[in-house]
Amino acid sequence: MAGIDAPIARGATLPIDVSVTSEGSAAPPLSFVSANPGVFTVDVDRLHGQGPGVASLLVTTTGDLVVDFLNVFVAEAESMRLHRMGASGLETSTLPPAMQMLVGDDLTLVLAPHAGAQRLLGDLEATWDADGAVVKLLDEGTPGSRRVIAAAPGKTTLTAEALGITAQVELEVVP
Repeated sequence: MAGIDAPIARGATLPIDVSVTSEGSAAPPLSFVSANPGVFTVDVDRLHGQGPGVASLLVTTTGDLVVDFLNVFVAEAESMRLHRMGASGLETSTLPPAMQMLVGDDLTLVLAPHAGAQRLLGDLEATWDADGAVVKLLDEGTPGSRRVIAAAPGKTTLTAEALGITAQVELEVVP
């Protein structure tokens, strides 16, 4: 199990993706347990950040036998930043305060929690708002993400909010 290389944001969820390789035999059935539900809880294949701290994620098999563990950190988000999602995944730099788009252009934005300079992990339920006459916001089923399509010339402020924290970008759609 790998990939938890930063803290999870309090209030966010993170999918667990485990692959087991056991040559010559079948992999045993695995389940996951939080050593401290005040820090995070486990719902089948998702971690839920509950409160700041560190706790162990126990990997267990039949008879509650612990076969592995790793430490999971949960941190409080201090800010939200909008990132562009490219074909290869999340782009590391945040969006500038203002952008231009051509009518018909589209981009996918992700609202990402941060603690100081560090990006925190996890999916967040977010609310999104912008002038629907200028841009269309499409929910493609990924929490904390929207596809933005430039619909008509004009200006709008795109606002995204999660955990009571807001991020914005000024968009100008040009003909």
